[in-house]
Amino acid sequence: MLRVFLALLALPLTVAAQPGTPDRTFSNDGITMVNVSGSAVGSSVALGDDGTVYTLGEVCESASCRLVLARFLPNGAPDATFGTRGNITTALTDLDVALAVYPLEGGASLTLSYDSGDDTTRGDLLLTRRLADGSLDPAFGTDGVVRTVPPVRELFYGGAHRMADGRILVAGRRFLNDRWSSAVLRLLPTGELDPAFGTGGVA
Repeated sequence: MLRVFLALLALPLTVAAQPGTPDRTFSNDGITMVNVSGSAVGSSVALGDDGTVYTLGEVCESASCRLVLARFLPNGAPDATFGTRGNITTALTDLDVALAVYPLEGGASLTLSYDSGDDTTRGDLLLTRRLADGSLDPAFGTDGVVRTVPPVRELFYGGAHRMADGRILVAGRRFLNDRWSSAVLRLLPTGELDPAFGTGGVA
């Protein structure tokens, strides 16, 4: 098992300590980690209303990458009520790339990722909703997962923002007419492209 650094959360949680120094009330040294097998990177971090901390990233082995979602208590300890020892590893595609995690009411959460695999699926967006214990919500999409296929291919994403009404903006770029151009997509709360935005949900 490789101990992989996923989140350094001292700065936003520091209250009384000198600015810029590790917050030792968080996991004793201001750093918390997750044990996973493979080469991993953290891509997104978010705070729940109750102070719990969510991180989303991916772990890669050979030619495949899987998502790693973790939840920590406000003191930095892994939340033992979530997944297995506070984290969940999920393979939605052969090459998952993490984009964002969004805490919801009651300990539920949304994750946004995309498929960076072959030409036929590259750029597909995947939205998952999980219950408080980390299990997939069967009332959302197909067994907790919605796969959205954009009307254009070769999309690569760099960031996302969840709006107050639950819609999600996703920013990225695409290769079109021998040059790179920017692209913005808007998803409905259900995960489908918003037909009221741009052309078929893409601008």
